[in-house]
Amino acid sequence: MERCTITVKEVAEYFGVYTDTIYDLINEGSFPHLWFGQKVIF
Repeated sequence: MERCTITVKEVAEYFGVYTDTIYDLINEGSFPHLWFGQKVIF
């Protein structure tokens, strides 16, 4: 089965930014995401 989600690290690598930047966008509510337990998935 192929995985259909990506992690914060993978998103950061894709956009060429730090993971902290992605977490900042999540906390602002300006980046679509889902919490799965303590993990964030996209």
